[in-house]
Amino acid sequence: MTRSSVRPEPVPRTAFGRTCLLAASLLACGPSSGSSASSDGGGSGETDAGTSAGSSGTAGTAGAGECPVPFGDDPSPDAASEIVVRNDTDTVQYLLPIFLGCDSELVSLAVDGFGPDRPFSNRPPAACRNDAGEVVPEAFCSVGCSDGTYPGAALAPGAELSIPWDGTVWVWTDLVGPECTYETLCGPLGAGEPGGVWCQIRRAVVPGTPITVRAEVTTACPTAETVPEACACASGTCPIWVYDLDAPSAEQTISVDGVAGTDVEILIEP
Repeated sequence: MTRSSVRPEPVPRTAFGRTCLLAASLLACGPSSGSSASSDGGGSGETDAGTSAGSSGTAGTAGAGECPVPFGDDPSPDAASEIVVRNDTDTVQYLLPIFLGCDSELVSLAVDGFGPDRPFSNRPPAACRNDAGEVVPEAFCSVGCSDGTYPGAALAPGAELSIPWDGTVWVWTDLVGPECTYETLCGPLGAGEPGGVWCQIRRAVVPGTPITVRAEVTTACPTAETVPEACACASGTCPIWVYDLDAPSAEQTISVDGVAGTDVEILIEP
C-alpha cells in the first residue's frame, strides 16, 4: 500500500478570542510555570555563547543593542524517523490535532531528555531565527496565538498517514546579557516589564534516543456541523480542520514507544 503524507497548509486564524503573548510572565504559550525558562529539557543550553553544536556563525543583533541570540542545531539524518498512523478499522477515523494553539501537531512527540510533548521541527512562531539564520525580534517581542482552526486528518478504512520527523525538537531558551531585555529589544512594548526574554531554538536528538508518539483519535467527525462535506473520506487520507473551541474529545489516545532513527507505527484498532 502506498503511504501518503498529509501536512496541509494552515488557514488564517481569527483575530479574536484567546491570545497568548510571549510577555514577561510565564504564560500558556511560553515555558511552563514552575520550571526555569533557561532549561531546554536536555539540550546543551549554550545561550551565552550565541551558537550551538552543529551550527556556525556569530551572534546576531536585535533591537537597540547587542544581544547574543543562539543558533539552532542542524538535523541529524541518522535520527530522522517516519511516524505512520494506520486505520485498521472498517470505519473512517479522525486524527485530531494536538496542542490547539501556537504549535499544533497531528501527533505529539515525547523525547527522552527533553521533557514531554515537544513540538515537531516545523518552525514555531517563537523561533529565535528565521530560515535564513537572521534574528527575528518579533518572535520574542510579541507573538499571539488566537482561537482558530488547526489541521487534522480523516483516515478511510485501511489508510495510512505518514508524518516525517527530522530528528530535532524545539526548546525554549533564555536570551542572556545586559542588552537582552524587553525594553532594549522591543522598545515601548516591553518597557518596564520584569522577567526574562525567551525564544525557541532547534535541538538535534541523538540517534537511538527513546521517544514516545501519541495520537488522539475519534470516530465522530469534528467538522460535522461546520463543514460536513469534509467528513466523507472514501479512500486514503483527507485533510480536515478543527476549530479549537468546538474540538471534540478523543475517543482513543494511542501511545507508542520507539527510538529516534527508527520508524514508528501507530495502529488504530477496533
